[in-house]
Amino acid sequence: MSTRLELGNKDVVGRGLGAALALFLFWFAGSRLCSSLWGQVAISEIEIDPAGVNSGRQLVEIRNFGAEAYDLSGHYLYFRPAEYRFPNGTKLTPQGIITVHLNRSGAGTPENLYTGIAGMRNLRLADAICLFSTNLFSDPAKMIDFVQWGAAGQAGEASASAAGLWTAGDFIDVSGYRPGASIAYDGSGNQASDWCVDGTPSFGLANDECAPPRISSAVRLNEIGQTLSASAGAHMAVELFNAGGALEDAGGYWIAHQTSTFQIPFGTFLLPGEYLLIHLGASGLQDDFNVYTGDGFAPPSLSRAGSIALFGFNALNDPSWLIDFVEWESSGQEFETVAEQAGLWQAGTAASLAGRIAGGSLAILKEGSGSQRWKSDNTPTLGVANDAPPELPIALNEVLIAPSPASGPQAVELFNGAAAAYDLTGHALGVGARSAGQNPVYFEFPSGTQIAGKSYLIVWLDASGAGNAINLYAGPFPKLRGDGDGIALLVTPDAGVPCNYLDFLTWGDNGSGSLVEAAVGAGIWPAGEAIATGPLADGSSIAYSGSGDGAEAYRIDASPSLGVENTEPPPSKNFIRGDCTANGEKDISDGIFLFTFLFLGGDPLQCEDACDSNDDAGLDISDPIAFLRYLFLGGTPLAPPSACGPDPTPLDKMPCLSYPACGG
Repeated sequence: MSTRLELGNKDVVGRGLGAALALFLFWFAGSRLCSSLWGQVAISEIEIDPAGVNSGRQLVEIRNFGAEAYDLSGHYLYFRPAEYRFPNGTKLTPQGIITVHLNRSGAGTPENLYTGIAGMRNLRLADAICLFSTNLFSDPAKMIDFVQWGAAGQAGEASASAAGLWTAGDFIDVSGYRPGASIAYDGSGNQASDWCVDGTPSFGLANDECAPPRISSAVRLNEIGQTLSASAGAHMAVELFNAGGALEDAGGYWIAHQTSTFQIPFGTFLLPGEYLLIHLGASGLQDDFNVYTGDGFAPPSLSRAGSIALFGFNALNDPSWLIDFVEWESSGQEFETVAEQAGLWQAGTAASLAGRIAGGSLAILKEGSGSQRWKSDNTPTLGVANDAPPELPIALNEVLIAPSPASGPQAVELFNGAAAAYDLTGHALGVGARSAGQNPVYFEFPSGTQIAGKSYLIVWLDASGAGNAINLYAGPFPKLRGDGDGIALLVTPDAGVPCNYLDFLTWGDNGSGSLVEAAVGAGIWPAGEAIATGPLADGSSIAYSGSGDGAEAYRIDASPSLGVENTEPPPSKNFIRGDCTANGEKDISDGIFLFTFLFLGGDPLQCEDACDSNDDAGLDISDPIAFLRYLFLGGTPLAPPSACGPDPTPLDKMPCLSYPACGG
């Protein structure tokens, strides 16, 4: 069959002749038949999508081929043992079409009805559908239409044969059926030959020419890279993404790399917008978002040319089963020819890994098809959207911009929020060009630079010294500008590439230009935002709150705390306990000074820790009382230090911002 006929009324052809003969025979036998049920209304298209591949999209299209409206109220679709009754008021206009969604729930419309899931089932690759005027499913006189595919002998065949609606033993050949295709009626006759497998379904529209079937799925390859798990360690993974608007069952799909293949377990479902990681050559505990191939799968490497293919069936040379494909660095890899035949790839092309660093991934970063949509991504996002900010624990935690004296060094503090150490080798700190026509300026972390888990690393800018595990010295480096600037943490010293950005902040009337644009493009800084610098002064810093991005996540800190949490006071200076005036002497003026501060709004304290006479981590009336008893009544001696020295109980976190008598 090459052309489908769309006739206005099937009473005059095919089914009409068979129906007329059956009508006469049953009339002669005394049966009550209604010939007007036949020919006018018929099943015209069916989407099977059997369970285990793309279950959940079972569609049956009913079409009115006549010139008169037809009332389907109380009619039934029957596919044993499931039955669906058309609601009262269901009407087909002349040439009208209704699509019934089997085994799915939804809000019905005049053009789309939903059977719900109670008592329903999925269609099979060998099955049949009947349309009855009532629920007397064994009565040929009540059958309006019948379709059978995959094999003869399905439920309803005998009644359809008796009613003249189908030839016993006849069935539609669906050996070429692919998920996403349909079986479609040509509008004439009542034989299996009047149906075809169509690769371009047209539900809700008149059926058109049959197109060659090939698998259709909204699941796609989305990213390939290295991931880390507690059970499997570092290993390669392929990320799948459901780009469609409906539930997808990826169960039964096959991942292939050269001679290695793996079938995704049946029942692996993806909601719209969900991701699934296929862990290659690794073993682990499967859940809704992670599947492990085991050790038998030889994973690809992004350090050399390779390819990955996603098939709907284990027919790896059949382009009609290929869902998606990618090859990198060099064309001519495994499955390239099949991908070209499927229209998914242009032979002789390959995705480029240019600019990729160790640990970077290959990801879809552009719309389109073929090699052009795949790019190197140096901030892998396996398991989340490719344009999402990288979920890495390293953050720009504090920036000391204008220390006192002004000629002193500036500093950038990094914090590793993860438990494991992080290797900063090859990473860089970058600031924007300092004058027109210049390039950004970078400090590249030396080979072997590590930041321990839950620890800090301080980079002293424009300063030299012997580095250690906590302090690095950048050497000559442009001064950060207090009135407006920005700084970026990059995985490689190229600030023009958004996927190189791990963290970024900008302040004031920023002059960091292109850095801001790239950081916004990387999704780690909101467009148009900058940290206000009104309170910024010598000796203060910009401190991170610990969550979020943008100006609201930072504050100006008048007491920088490099090397400790931003919520903590800075490390305490040397002081003398009880010397609240910080003049190096303990006398009655200290008690009066503290009492005045506490109750009369006196001058602020330079060193609260020195005023905490009883060392109870708080300031109240008990402190001047304890001090005066010690001074004049021989009371309990004050806690150390009794001479210039550090606080032996620093965990009380009492601040000491300044203590001139001890040189601080």
